Amino acid sequence: MCKHLRYIFGKNSTKTILSYSNQINQLFKGKYFLIAVARNVGYPNAVFGRINIYFYPPIHSISRMKKVQIFTDGCCKGNPGPGGWGCIIKFEGQVRELTGTSASTTNNIMELTAAVAALEQLKEPCVVELTTDSQYLVKGMTKWVDGWVRKGWINSSREPVKNQSLWKALLKMSEMHNISWVWVKGHSGHPENERCDHLANQALEKL
Repeated sequence: MCKHLRYIFGKNSTKTILSYSNQINQLFKGKYFLIAVARNVGYPNAVFGRINIYFYPPIHSISRMKKVQIFTDGCCKGNPGPGGWGCIIKFEGQVRELTGTSASTTNNIMELTAAVAALEQLKEPCVVELTTDSQYLVKGMTKWVDGWVRKGWINSSREPVKNQSLWKALLKMSEMHNISWVWVKGHSGHPENERCDHLANQALEKL
């Protein structure tokens, strides 16, 4: 959840403006308030970064947002090869399971796709705990994505980031929801993770 207003001032200087939450909430009364985040995206020689405008739930309403648990997993035979994914969505005692497949894909794509598919089911901003056995997904969303955005989706090897469309979809949804990205070791007896693994492989077998 974004709690401050940030902008890029000059080519290499970043300045953060804190304590704007109350003023913004007063200005934009109602369900949503406005946050502006400026990022120097893809324009290393630009004087000012590109400004992105997002709508967020008011900070004081987080306690009233729906609390959702999501569990995801993906699998692939051959990597690349045919693949499947599975996810579980839990909300107030309700459980929903989703699956999908692709005839030619990679394991990482299936891991990302499972997360995208699950988050797409949420029709309003939620507090989400998303649990996965994919370090690629968790590290991507918690450590790497901001750097990718700043560098115009170029990675540390100075190559285009793979699976950009999926990462961008996840980034967009992370701006709507308050998401905690949780990693668990695969095949370690975690009930929901084991179930997602079963769902993914079951879907793949039907391909």
